Amino acid sequence: MGIINIMTTERIFIGWDTPVVEKVREFLIPQIKEREPVDLSATLIIVPTSEAGRKLRHELALYCSLHNTTLLSTTIVTPSFLFTNSTEKTKIPPFAVIYGTWVKTLTAINPQDYSHLFPLSSRITDNNWIYSTALELIDLRETVLEGGYLLHEAVKILGNDFPEIERWKELTQLEKLFITNIRRTGYEDPCEAKKNAAVNPCLPDNIQRIVVAATPDPSPLALRALDSLAKKTSVEILIPAPESLKAMFDEWGRPLISEWKKFPLEIPKPNINIHIAVNPADQSTVLINELMRFPAKFAPSEIGIGVPDRSVIPHLLDDLKKIMLDGFDPAQIPLQKHRISILFSSYAEFITNPSYKNTSLFLRNADVLAYLKSEQKINTVILLKELDEFQNTYLPLSFDNIRERIKKDDHFVVLKKVSDWLTDIYQAYEKSNNPIHAIRNFFMAIMKNRTLSEKKEEDIEFKEAAFAFDEALHQTDETLGKLEIKDKKTIFSIIYACIKDKGYNRRKPAGSVDLEGWLELLWLDSPCLAITGMNEGIVPYSKMADVFIPDSIRRKLNLPDSEQRYARDAFITTVLIKNRLSENKRIFFICGKKNANGDPIKPSRLLFQCDDNQLVERAEQLFHDITPSRPVPPASPGFLLNPVPPQNNPLPQISKLSVTTFRDYLTCPFRFYLKHILGMERLCDDKQEPDALDFGILIHDVMRILQDVKTDSADAIFSSLEHETKKIITERFGNTPPIPVIAAMEAAIKRLQKAAEVQAKLFADGWKIYKSELPLKAEIEGVTIIGKIDRIDINEKQGKVRIIDYKTADSPTNNLFKEHLAGVPDNAKEKEWRLYSDPSGK
Repeated sequence: MGIINIMTTERIFIGWDTPVVEKVREFLIPQIKEREPVDLSATLIIVPTSEAGRKLRHELALYCSLHNTTLLSTTIVTPSFLFTNSTEKTKIPPFAVIYGTWVKTLTAINPQDYSHLFPLSSRITDNNWIYSTALELIDLRETVLEGGYLLHEAVKILGNDFPEIERWKELTQLEKLFITNIRRTGYEDPCEAKKNAAVNPCLPDNIQRIVVAATPDPSPLALRALDSLAKKTSVEILIPAPESLKAMFDEWGRPLISEWKKFPLEIPKPNINIHIAVNPADQSTVLINELMRFPAKFAPSEIGIGVPDRSVIPHLLDDLKKIMLDGFDPAQIPLQKHRISILFSSYAEFITNPSYKNTSLFLRNADVLAYLKSEQKINTVILLKELDEFQNTYLPLSFDNIRERIKKDDHFVVLKKVSDWLTDIYQAYEKSNNPIHAIRNFFMAIMKNRTLSEKKEEDIEFKEAAFAFDEALHQTDETLGKLEIKDKKTIFSIIYACIKDKGYNRRKPAGSVDLEGWLELLWLDSPCLAITGMNEGIVPYSKMADVFIPDSIRRKLNLPDSEQRYARDAFITTVLIKNRLSENKRIFFICGKKNANGDPIKPSRLLFQCDDNQLVERAEQLFHDITPSRPVPPASPGFLLNPVPPQNNPLPQISKLSVTTFRDYLTCPFRFYLKHILGMERLCDDKQEPDALDFGILIHDVMRILQDVKTDSADAIFSSLEHETKKIITERFGNTPPIPVIAAMEAAIKRLQKAAEVQAKLFADGWKIYKSELPLKAEIEGVTIIGKIDRIDINEKQGKVRIIDYKTADSPTNNLFKEHLAGVPDNAKEKEWRLYSDPSGK
């Protein structure tokens, strides 16, 4: 171990022959005595990530335990602690206030005054741009702050000759407005506060030294804080590399680009330890196959798995179970994926925009259905059935349409009761003086009977998510008071933003294998390490087409760019390899040829950083054609239908058939069985317009009045038909029917105009309507056949009788079963006519 003195900062090279976490522990506890507690309370330990801190804390505690002693106290933090642990941190606003202030700032401006920042402002039709822009500006300022700058300072660095300087100047104008508005809330600008804290950092009184442990890429802002602290506190930089390579690192232990771009990465046995796979699922399969090659060599606790590409994780979680291993993703679960957030989302959409679609999605939420079933004693199966039928019948556009139409239709009993409940929910929010209280009351009502058990993982996660959601509501409540926000959409957007900013942890199952991110791999001590996702853009990471900060700007603002990330990842890869060179250890890499979307991706450049004499062979290895290790199964139905009913539910006996139903049987007995015996229906609640059946029923209903219209004037007949059509539409859809209904009505009127001309000619030729809607009834083989004849005409002059069956389509509108019906004779309709003319069927 060598030490190089640079002012009051020391670089300490701890080597890379053993895992980093062990080397750091050896440095922090060089000697230990049994039963004598270890006290590290005077040392501030800085590690790159929270997960690295967890691993180091576990290693320290385990080491003390093995020596029959305890670890009294230790402070392990990430670099951001240096500029957030300020005595004035109470003045730093919570996220909700930051976001809400940006929303208020953007709401007050005219986007056309910022033409370089919002070039399409003339096309803006709503305020949705405000919510997305607020989040973008928060991220932008945080990113620029990593370099130690505010936006107005960054503009000075970029200079007037910078191509997009006008856009950045407009950003500084917005930043100025934001800072003014945030100070009016009683808080300081968070970025300004962090920057000032980095210049004058504060440490807990007990801290006497700082140890920066294996942190290869601290932000420039964190380094500014360290530089300030180094003038009054001992700072030690632990670098997991041999001292002989000291020229390859800067004074803060960061890998130098010029050195690490040319340093060869000597992967042992590359033909065995570098693999390619077709896609994320195949990467998982390759990894499992490699682990199974030596099943007895490594215990589950000795296996480490790296997943820089998170699309591999779902496949690994499933595949590890096949070899009796449990995988565990230690990353926080985004709160927005939890059922609480999903319920909130459906509630918010209903409250802010009670369209039929949002109303339907709200009612179909699993927690809402459970509440309706348990508390309101609603049969939810009937509810969903009525909801489908109601939508298909009335094509409602909004919740108001539902309330208006359901009052006049006694058929939808359950839906009417639920409609009253929805009205109460909506009114409770509208009438509340505090919208956050209304939201809390709704959730308390929905969840009040939910019991939680500390033994159930789902309940533990629910509790964690509930605390995070409650904090989001609390922050929003404070924000509404400070900013005096009343707008409904803005209130919910603040809660949405807080939810997006939060996550929760799940408990790690005993004996499970962690699926680690890239930066955490440096702290793994597993003898066997498998790394998936070794592809360009992932390792090293690169953000494609950054709108505000491409690499050219990053370099000017002292921010890490793609070259610096490459040097960092080349160093990390080298350390991972050097940790596992002995015969009883192994490391192997897997890269994919396609991503989760099926798009081609390239192997990581790091895999090509080898000796020149190996380059051709490496390229052939990584680019040759392959077939999936696990063949993709052919497409198949999501489930197989078993049409045979259970024995305890025998088939109903058919005693009555309509003529149309009988035609269904003649057309296809199997579909007849599914539809009329099993009662299967093809219903949904996203019907957009009247279908062919609706159109036919409308025409039939209108044509009934012809029996009372006795004239040969086509205009008079048409006037009656048109009036009846509009009357029927209004009775069914109200005074403002949906546009598709209006279009269908106009199409019907156009056809009826032609029908009026035909009817006038028939009347002039002596044809008179004898009967309309004449019931038909007969019995065949013990089955009653019922039907209805649309119309019977009599011509007394000619002594003839005519049966008319109205048809509104010249050809079938649904060819879904064309192949299935290919062998059926095209005479089903002819047999239907025979039933009309001869009900006995003879």
